[in-house]
Amino acid sequence: MDEWIALTQTWLGQINTAYVERLNATFRALLPSLARRTRNLARTVKRLEWEMFWCGVVYNFCTVHTTLEGTPAMAADLTDHVWSVRELLLFSPPPPEPLHAVL
Repeated sequence: MDEWIALTQTWLGQINTAYVERLNATFRALLPSLARRTRNLARTVKRLEWEMFWCGVVYNFCTVHTTLEGTPAMAADLTDHVWSVRELLLFSPPPPEPLHAVL
């Protein structure tokens, strides 16, 4: 946690709130449950968690950022192409490899 805080500081002792504000603005733009003065309320905390998770996945795998020249997932070398929402919905991860018994 200390490393994360250090990365968000512009000067020692001052946390740069621009990152947090940008994240809040992104969530409010993409999630009607978080928008001000809306009829679409998050009925439960669990639903809001799922909405935020889905928003993050689409943001990182499907949204192209001009400054990154691709998606954040591509910049982190998690994938080599921009995913479609359909591709995300149909994605099935491979089964985990079996653990070998140690005798």
